[in-house]
Amino acid sequence: MTYRANIYLQRPGSFRGQPCGEKEIATYPSRAARISFEHRGKLETGHIELIAPEDWEKIGTTPTVLVVQDDDQPAPSPPSFASLAPKQS
Repeated sequence: MTYRANIYLQRPGSFRGQPCGEKEIATYPSRAARISFEHRGKLETGHIELIAPEDWEKIGTTPTVLVVQDDDQPAPSPPSFASLAPKQS
């Protein structure tokens, strides 16, 4: 059985989740559950830190979840200072 959830993904070192949209997941959406989902052609994995509303199934709505990516997952690399420097001719 699959479930649908509105997912926000928080990468390591970030303080807020980035919206990923409504996704299908194989795991029942509950706090601390480990889930995987596809986003932009890539498999993302983490655990559910927050879920709203908590009684989503009882009231028959799609939950919104904050998935915190583990530190062992590769995070996007920030731009280097060299790429920000003005080009010299």
